Amino acid sequence: MRSLGVFAFEAAEIGEALGFLPLAARRALDHAGVHLPLEGWRTLSLATKRALITQGATDRVDGEAVRAYVAESEIEARPIDGPDEDLDSSAFPDDVAAAFGSEESLVRAAWSRLRPLERFALAHVARKSVKRGEPERLAAALAEILAERAEARGQGRIREVALSVDEAVAAVSHPGAGGVDLFLGVVRETNEGRAVTLLEYEAYRSMAEAELGRIEREIEAALAGVRVFASHRIGPLRVGDVAVVCAASAAHRGEAFAACRRLIDEIKARLPIWKREHGPDGPHWVGWEDARCTAEGHHHVHR
Repeated sequence: MRSLGVFAFEAAEIGEALGFLPLAARRALDHAGVHLPLEGWRTLSLATKRALITQGATDRVDGEAVRAYVAESEIEARPIDGPDEDLDSSAFPDDVAAAFGSEESLVRAAWSRLRPLERFALAHVARKSVKRGEPERLAAALAEILAERAEARGQGRIREVALSVDEAVAAVSHPGAGGVDLFLGVVRETNEGRAVTLLEYEAYRSMAEAELGRIEREIEAALAGVRVFASHRIGPLRVGDVAVVCAASAAHRGEAFAACRRLIDEIKARLPIWKREHGPDGPHWVGWEDARCTAEGHHHVHR
């Protein structure tokens, strides 16, 4: 049912007939400014229920469409106050922070990267947990939603095509970011006194993407309010090509600078990416010593 917009932690209670309102439907109704009692929900056809859930699962709810669906109910809906715009922004609601306990820093670091429905669901369940004392339900919601975000982090960002600076800046930008720091690693024409004509990057891609996601999560968990993003190119690169893009944002420039520096340092130290340098004397792997090299010097050409 998750493909429809129903979370696994609520699916059993809701049932295949959608007897109870899923969180996606609740979000759709809130954004449309209407309250539909459970009795009214149950008078809707299954197709209409599914349409409301689909609306609530989208990033931008069509309030007019939602109100048209609700009009099919045999029990009239009543108007409520407008939607809470903060929940659809990247801001972490202060009133739900305490509900997460020791997980607060983890949730805060991930919050801005969650989809609108995921933020709505966590906030809704957190508030209900405080009122009703339902820590198990909150733990299940947290495990399901954050696990999915963790698995996706870093995927698709080890690439054989040109990297996008705009993508990196957009990924870390939000209304609370007063500083955005950007670092570009560029192929230069010399290295250790030798001319460079070409660099070849090779990677254990799946491992590198997983490790990149891990690095980003660690930095965001360690530095409160920081958001980071990076991508790395592989394959042949010419002088002047961008090999790595790192971006970091924070409320103030100092934290953004520190996070971006930490990001590139961790990438260079931990990602399974190898560099082969080409120049007039032939190609050689950077950072790897050929077994034929001796302390006295070279008596061969690296190929």
